[in-house]
Amino acid sequence: MSDNGSVLIRVPLKGSKGLKGYAEINKDDWDFLGKLGASTAWNLSAYGTVIAGAARAPGRNVRIGRVLLDAGPGQIVRYRDGNPLNLRRSNLYLDKGSALGRDRLWLTPTESKRKKKRNEYLEVAQ
Repeated sequence: MSDNGSVLIRVPLKGSKGLKGYAEINKDDWDFLGKLGASTAWNLSAYGTVIAGAARAPGRNVRIGRVLLDAGPGQIVRYRDGNPLNLRRSNLYLDKGSALGRDRLWLTPTESKRKKKRNEYLEVAQ
């Protein structure tokens, strides 16, 4: 369980060279990302943040922390514990920055997409 009573899950970060580690997120937020249309295939960016594929996005990826907090232009996501793999909302906050866009705009909500199984990537954190 996480700090707010939600189930905490671990999501594998996979790349062309195999498993790169795990991100931790509350199950409620995982489900929320699914409704927004976020991919279940997560990876690490060159900057160490968690990204997911988004065909319409520049670079074809969105940053999960930005999507969760709906960060807009001029905002960046910070991690209270310094760990960008800890995606619990209690660990995330917005700060002033130089970002130019809103990652959430590049997602297509699941109502307009074919249903996907979202739990195939989940591992309940102990």
